[in-house]
Amino acid sequence: MMREDEIRVALCNWISGWRFENLTVMNKPNCCVVNGILHFDMEYNAIAVQDAYSLEILWPDDYPKSLPIVTELSEKIPRHEDYHCSENGVLCLAVPTEMRILTQKDTSITFFINNFIIPFLYANSYRMKYGMYPWPTLPHRWDGVLEYFMDFFNFEDKQQTLKFLKNLYANNRKNLKKHKYCPCGSGRKFYECHKKEYEKLRNYCTHKLFKQDLENMFGTMLKNFF
Repeated sequence: MMREDEIRVALCNWISGWRFENLTVMNKPNCCVVNGILHFDMEYNAIAVQDAYSLEILWPDDYPKSLPIVTELSEKIPRHEDYHCSENGVLCLAVPTEMRILTQKDTSITFFINNFIIPFLYANSYRMKYGMYPWPTLPHRWDGVLEYFMDFFNFEDKQQTLKFLKNLYANNRKNLKKHKYCPCGSGRKFYECHKKEYEKLRNYCTHKLFKQDLENMFGTMLKNFF
């Protein structure tokens, strides 16, 4: 998972082009299925990479409320969390909340491919060639999620982040009153603590969607964490 600021830096420094080979598009209930070989040419810090990946993209009808699911079909990317790729080939492009924030600017397929899929593929091709990623990435799964929200809410450690997310998950939005104590456990009132950051998040994501994202991100670990 790549941090928002690293992505922004990357997008300011690369020149890319891409095209699909053997492209097929099929409408299915609640989504559109895109299949094809994605060829791309991307440059970052004067290092150009040309490569191609066989992909399936499930594009939900209610995007950006629901986010696209991208699967790498040919097992060119190792099925391992160190490569941000699940056992069934689904790519972990970024923390869902991060994608929701960035896609508010542009909900087009082109924007999503340019901002998430191409940089992800470039980073993996770069790693396979040079043995390292071209920019810092977040850890896979819940550790990466916690690091993202730790930065987003300016927390000092993962335990405080986890406590805050736990309390947000357990509360309805109506319970998050500004004069109540902040869910982070600081002992300060919500309005003078993390209300500003929470409202920023709410500009891009409803409380219901935020809870849904936590369920999707933490998966089977949800009961242990929350």
